[in-house]
Amino acid sequence: MGVRAGIVLASLTLMWQWEAASVDAADHTDPPDLSSDTAADIGDYYAWHDGDNLIVVLTVAGNADPVAGQQPDFDRDVLYGIHFSEGADASPSFSATADIWVRFGEDSDGNVGMQITNFPGADAAVEGAVGSTINVSSGGQAWAGLADDPFFFDLEGFNNLVSTGAATSFASLDTGTPRDTLMGQNASVIVLEFPADEVANSDGVIHTWATTSRIASGS
Repeated sequence: MGVRAGIVLASLTLMWQWEAASVDAADHTDPPDLSSDTAADIGDYYAWHDGDNLIVVLTVAGNADPVAGQQPDFDRDVLYGIHFSEGADASPSFSATADIWVRFGEDSDGNVGMQITNFPGADAAVEGAVGSTINVSSGGQAWAGLADDPFFFDLEGFNNLVSTGAATSFASLDTGTPRDTLMGQNASVIVLEFPADEVANSDGVIHTWATTSRIASGS
C-alpha cells in the first residue's frame, strides 16, 4: 500500500496548551503523484478540544464546486488513518501507539456507509451511513460527508505576494475585507469526537496526524 501523510497541526495537552510540532507533509493537491487520486489526497487535518472531548477533522478531495447531486469523494479502496502517539512532549517520536481506521463501502441499493475500527473507547467497529451522525455507545460520535472546505486561503493575494513581494497584496491587509478563495468549495470530510483521555499519554499530551493508504487489489 502507498501511504500519504497528512499535516500534523500541533501537540495538544489536556490542559489545552498548544505546542507546535513539525513533520514532512503535503496538502491540497501538493503530492506530485496524487493529481488524479482525489479520494486519497488529504487537504487538511484539524484537532481541538470541546470540554473533555477531542474533535478531529480530516478533509480530502477539496476545492470542488458544488453541483446538484454531488456525493462525497470517498473510495472503498482507500484506508483513512488517524494516528496518535504517546511520545514524550519534549521529543515526540511520532511512532503511533493508537490508530483509528476508516473505510467506506456501498450496498446494492447505492447507500454509502462508513466503518471505523479502533474508535477510542469502543469495543467493536463503529458503523453507520455517510451523511448521518453516528452516536457511539461508549461515548463520542462520528460523521462523514460533504462540507464547505474550512481552509481559508487568499490565492489571488498569495500570487500577488509572490510577484510583487508586497504583503498588502492580501485583500484583508489591503482593504480590511477578507478574500477566501475556497469559500463555497466542497470537501469530503470525516469528523470524530471522543473523550480526549482515551488517546492522551500519562502526561496528558496528545500527538496526532492523519494518513491515507490506497489498498492494493485483492487486499
